[in-house]
Amino acid sequence: AAHDALAASGEGLGIYSYPVPSEDGFLSAANLDHYEELFAQAEKAVAGDPVFEPRVWAAHLPVQFALLEQAKMKALGARGCFTQAASGALTVRPEVADRLDVFVRRCQELGVPALWEYGTSPREYGDWTNHFLRRSEKTHLAQGRPVQLAAPASDKYNGGRAESLTDGIRAWNDYHFHWLGFEGQEMAATIDLGAVHAIEDIGVDFLQDINSWVFMPRSVRFLVSADGRDFQEVGRVAARTDPHLWGPQVETFQVEQASTRARFIRVETDSYRQCPTWHKGSGGPAWIFADEIRVNDGGGLEMESHGPGGR
Repeated sequence: AAHDALAASGEGLGIYSYPVPSEDGFLSAANLDHYEELFAQAEKAVAGDPVFEPRVWAAHLPVQFALLEQAKMKALGARGCFTQAASGALTVRPEVADRLDVFVRRCQELGVPALWEYGTSPREYGDWTNHFLRRSEKTHLAQGRPVQLAAPASDKYNGGRAESLTDGIRAWNDYHFHWLGFEGQEMAATIDLGAVHAIEDIGVDFLQDINSWVFMPRSVRFLVSADGRDFQEVGRVAARTDPHLWGPQVETFQVEQASTRARFIRVETDSYRQCPTWHKGSGGPAWIFADEIRVNDGGGLEMESHGPGGR
């Protein structure tokens, strides 16, 4: 069925092909639902068979992977991985959590060593996906609040939508997933909280993936204001990630105990803008990728620093 759908779609299939670009083709919602029905019948027919059951499980893995990756990209809606309450709070769909558990367990039972060229193991994939899902369930003061950018983000990622910085959906360690990208320029983002709040913690995540010309900013500056005109710096945080480090890295830049009252939050970067001389893209524009500016009135933010595990 999948072969016929691929042929009918006219799509190519290469060693680096990925499920998301084919969501309107052979991996459309209707096609994936059909494949799932066929595998449900096949698994029922071979249940308990020591030879054929593992073979059906193995054949089913790519479909399960496609469903998981598309759900992560969509995030919300019937095919996404979250439901959203009227308050804006996100909750992981139980069927997505169950599918992830089954996928990881079967990969391990079948001896699948890695999922893609970074060498990500099934366990690492499960850990990272669970991390993405569970931390997006945490709400904060800036969630759903309007964002103004001093310079527009690239429309290649997340549609360049400034509001993705406060949509509550925490980015995956892959620049295709929920990041806002800036090519060869700085990010300066200002959030209106709607009212003056006591501010205790401000944080934002950045991604590094030097193989894709993506670097951590050298530092991130945090400012606050009560009126949106006069801003006071409450902290400047230097990057801890080695810029030479290979593989996707996520780092949280945050200021703790800002102990001030403010309505407006501004986050500014100091970045490379051009790839360093030691990099294969030397002289070309460098990228920074940011996501989810979080503001808390107490309780603190979790500190993030993670290495390879993404696609």
